[in-house]
Amino acid sequence: MGLLEKINQKQQIKISSNYNTVLDDIYNLVKKQGCVKINFIADEFNLPIKQIEEWALIMEKNNLMNIHYPIVGKPELRNINFKK
Repeated sequence: MGLLEKINQKQQIKISSNYNTVLDDIYNLVKKQGCVKINFIADEFNLPIKQIEEWALIMEKNNLMNIHYPIVGKPELRNINFKK
């Protein structure tokens, strides 16, 4: 390995993939818990429920999670593989 190659190797920048958006965090929470009430997410992330529902619809259209509207109670986000 030549000197130029050593210098180039040291100058390489490593990009970390540890950056998460709020959307990533919500997805990971639902994936981990299986089922999470929308109002809980709104409180935890200090977001309006309408915003969470809009994001959830996007994730539902892409088969990442389901939105469940129970007869009684608040809507909830469910992991795509959630079984009650």
